[in-house]
Amino acid sequence: MNKKPLILLGVFLLITSCGAPAGSVDQNFNSTWQAVFQTEDFSRFEVAGVNIAPAQSNVGIDVIYSLREGETILGFAFQATVDGNGGNQSIIFRLSIYEGQYQGFVVVSHREHNGFGILQFNALTNQLPGTSANFALVQQLLINANAGRAGISETYDGIMPAIEAMTEVYLSL
Repeated sequence: MNKKPLILLGVFLLITSCGAPAGSVDQNFNSTWQAVFQTEDFSRFEVAGVNIAPAQSNVGIDVIYSLREGETILGFAFQATVDGNGGNQSIIFRLSIYEGQYQGFVVVSHREHNGFGILQFNALTNQLPGTSANFALVQQLLINANAGRAGISETYDGIMPAIEAMTEVYLSL
């Protein structure tokens, strides 16, 4: 009987930590998000939560942080929860775009099989950093890694619309 409140509390905390309303920032941004940036010193940035538009939410984006120096936005850190081969909302990933380049891609959690989805994750994790912020290059990267859109791919269909929307947010600077 004591387990129900703990489970409910855990779900509540997960939901509240994923939705970053404008102005709220994860107090552990440096340690939590370091993996999606190359070698950036976060102390030079102001980090702020950004409101998520319905179109962004519709493709699974659930967290956006802006990275600023003064009034200038230099980049963004994103998190998305999307469908994959493992089912509804079975993939949580993070992506950062800064100084005109994708800085990093990290899979926070997933329920993919050791197959096509993992090929996509590996290609994005290992080859995306340092690539110009251009969605067509992401598609080409996956094709070159033999992990492009081939037949039915729930993983591809889940992550790619979110990456495209993330790229559009960055390019709208």
